[in-house]
Amino acid sequence: MSKYRDLDESITRNCGEDSILLHQKENGDCFRVLDGGEEVKARNYTLKELITVRCRPFASRLYITDLNVYYTTVWRRNRFTDNAYYENSLRKVRDFVKNSDEDHSIAAKAVIADILTNWFEMESSDYESLACLLASGLSGTNVSFEVKSQDTKFGLLRCKEDTEKMRRKMAAMMKILFDKLSLDAFLVKDGGSNIYRLTHCMTKHKRRWSNNGQLASLTSGTIQLVLTVYVILECINNFSLEYWKKMFLLTILTTVLSILIIKPTYKFGIVYEFYLHGGGWRRNPLAYLDFFSNFVLPVILVVAGAIVIIIQDNYMDAVLNSAALLFIIDIDELLPTVLELDTVDIVRNYLIKESIQDFNELEFDENELPPQQPIEFSDIDLTNTPECGTNVRSCRIFLPFSLTASYGNMEFSPSAFITSDCLISRLEFCYTTGFPRTTAPRIGYLKATMLESNKSHTYNPGNHDYANHRQVVVDPHQKTEEAYPQELAALMEKYESVTTANSAEVDKELDKLQPVYILQGVYMITTCELSESIYRLRVVGSKTPKMFARAIDNYCLWDIDDQAQRLLMKEEKAETKRASRLKTEADPLFNDTENTAGYHTVAEDDSAFCLGKEKASS
Repeated sequence: MSKYRDLDESITRNCGEDSILLHQKENGDCFRVLDGGEEVKARNYTLKELITVRCRPFASRLYITDLNVYYTTVWRRNRFTDNAYYENSLRKVRDFVKNSDEDHSIAAKAVIADILTNWFEMESSDYESLACLLASGLSGTNVSFEVKSQDTKFGLLRCKEDTEKMRRKMAAMMKILFDKLSLDAFLVKDGGSNIYRLTHCMTKHKRRWSNNGQLASLTSGTIQLVLTVYVILECINNFSLEYWKKMFLLTILTTVLSILIIKPTYKFGIVYEFYLHGGGWRRNPLAYLDFFSNFVLPVILVVAGAIVIIIQDNYMDAVLNSAALLFIIDIDELLPTVLELDTVDIVRNYLIKESIQDFNELEFDENELPPQQPIEFSDIDLTNTPECGTNVRSCRIFLPFSLTASYGNMEFSPSAFITSDCLISRLEFCYTTGFPRTTAPRIGYLKATMLESNKSHTYNPGNHDYANHRQVVVDPHQKTEEAYPQELAALMEKYESVTTANSAEVDKELDKLQPVYILQGVYMITTCELSESIYRLRVVGSKTPKMFARAIDNYCLWDIDDQAQRLLMKEEKAETKRASRLKTEADPLFNDTENTAGYHTVAEDDSAFCLGKEKASS
């Protein structure tokens, strides 16, 4: 029996639906998979396969097996096939999950180092593409595992009842890795490291402190403290506003520049998490030095520095004092460069050791595992597109796309970060007619309603009228409701055995049964290639603004600009308010005529309203 036949039976048995195996190549072409693993030329769906495909979920899912089919053990399942092509390696993730029990913990720790090292060295777009796929798989029940059966020796689970436990275990294990990616982004990519944090990285997993790091940290803290005291004494002893008019402009400029410099460093939450493990703040003097240097001292220097500059009686002293004040704030950040410390290697070695320690502390007992609280996120492949990051050779882009209107048409333009023009609240699309059974469908109609302006941009190059097409609101993680169930049943009965001779006649009938699908929530286009129609389209997003923002932060995806962040917060508050109002209206006491006045009074009370928001949020 061939391996693909084993895979077909495994997916059908463990995923609760008939599998569709279309071996997909890098260019997107799909081939029929034969028993021996051979491939034939590209072909279309049969009528039975097409009816099955139209009801499958849109979100990408994962199927993890013990069965090795041509060096593949993790299968990417999208709406169109159960073995969709992907470029990024998922096999290490499977090895991490498989070796998570106590008997194979050493192997799991080795895999942790491999995964993190691989993710650290990845191109950003390759990692973001992989992270979107993993995030979609970790949402709800989108990841499935092979269960051992009586007929085969392969399987990751002993029985079907262990599936939920394995999902919870996988979510807890992947959280360890994504947390370390967040710290790496803060310390390395965003330049958040300083002498205190690097010393903590060098000494945390050693029995004794590093003499160089300890001395440098102590020296930095002492110098910053002494210089700050001298600045305060200068303000007290020589306070005079005799020359304030001459120094006013320089004082204002220096104060504004100081605020702009220290504002990005005020990330107390992630710094607290950085020092929290292994004894926390109480037993770590570096944490106190870091807190003073980056959270207390800048505020003191902004106020005291403005006074020092405005009381000067000559211009040169004022200029020198301005430069000196900015230097005091940056002493701890300049020392690693002066001491020639390799920030990248120090931080990443520390993060790998931390992830191994977190894995050791993770309890895999069913009663000790935390309940699965997934972040709802969807990676939606609308055109059976191969999964990959930005590829210069094949001219593929995986980035957030901003949508704008120009002369009444929709324009797509990639962006290096998420802007408000990237966020879509409603996405309507319909596949092109003429080739309804193709395994690489194209989209001929796309309408995007923007989250910020609530304006719609439409792409319809053929100017087709889709008003009479039935609409289907899609939940990406659930089976799609069929818009034409009776018509398809009649068509299936009429053409029960479809051959090449009458396929054109079938296609003509199917062209009339193309629904308009609707996605609602917060979504974003990440891959878009088009000519006379859209032949590659990949969309990511969540059903709520809160989940979208959490997913972008938790999985270390793209940066979000300030305007987009404010927009998401605004929409989240509005959604919470709507949920609170609906909850109040659904209360049976709300319609009680005797208590109506009391409920209106409570709704107008600020404290009660805030309490309702907290309950709705939870």
